[in-house]
Amino acid sequence: MKATTADRLKEAMNRYELRQADILRRAEPFCKQFDVKLGRNDLSQYVSGKVSPGQEKLTVLALALGVSETWLMGYDVPMGRRSLNFPTTPDDCPFNSALEKLLNNDYDLTKEEHEAIKEELPIVTERAAKAFNGLHRKISDLYERERVRQLLGSFGLLNSAGQDKALEQVTLLTKIPEYQDTNAKNIGSSTIIEFQPKYNTGLFVIPYYRGGVSAGTGIFILGNEAEDEIELPDIPEYHGADFALDVNGDSMEPSFIDGDIALVSQNMEMQVGDIGVFVVNGSAFIKELGKNELISQNGEYPNIPIHEEDNVVCMGKVIGKLMD
Repeated sequence: MKATTADRLKEAMNRYELRQADILRRAEPFCKQFDVKLGRNDLSQYVSGKVSPGQEKLTVLALALGVSETWLMGYDVPMGRRSLNFPTTPDDCPFNSALEKLLNNDYDLTKEEHEAIKEELPIVTERAAKAFNGLHRKISDLYERERVRQLLGSFGLLNSAGQDKALEQVTLLTKIPEYQDTNAKNIGSSTIIEFQPKYNTGLFVIPYYRGGVSAGTGIFILGNEAEDEIELPDIPEYHGADFALDVNGDSMEPSFIDGDIALVSQNMEMQVGDIGVFVVNGSAFIKELGKNELISQNGEYPNIPIHEEDNVVCMGKVIGKLMD
């Protein structure tokens, strides 16, 4: 049975006699290097198993602990990080000794070194090509995310009339062939970001927004990328979930309390009486849908009336919450 990242974190902490604070100190230079934020609350939830780290934070933790990312993910592989060289010295490994000579412009290779280069070099070249290809895709993805973040951030600075005008101009641009991306997929007007759950045996993984959504006064979340991923049991109650987010506040008690993790579907139709995630003039709420208002289930909080001039977007229907 595959171990969990929480199991492996605890194992590394016990083996190296580390506290969570020690790991955070070790991780600081890698966080700066990769521009990743890793806080005490993040690490605490990873160790408890409540949340699984995303790829960037997994890499930072692996570097801080001196273990391989694959081992930290729970797979049955060696714990230590592998170096780029073979685990032998150049003197007793023909491939390494050949590389050593070539680096020093020495082309007088032995027969064994020739054979080793002939056999191993294609494999090493293929692996290097895959690594650089993956790096290229990652840089491209980061560039696209930054452009989306800037676009949504600017959109949030506009008033209702400005947002309507911006949407109108973007719609017009999509009709002009010069500006069309023939490989783009139409994600529809009701979708802000497309989430693709990743499925594993017995579990599936969805994006997790730590910034959360307000069951109270409203929190601005447009333009934020999901910081982490969360593993859900592969049970029917969770199958419709596309992403998860924290609930902040108690205006939706008793259905949702402060600290709950709400599960949201982007593909289910909303009806009056359903609970959803709504962005009203740039602030996000979890509320019950009414006819002309968003309803707080806790009577101590007022409902949010919806006016004709308000800019309202439904991020999705809340299908439940993560149960302990």
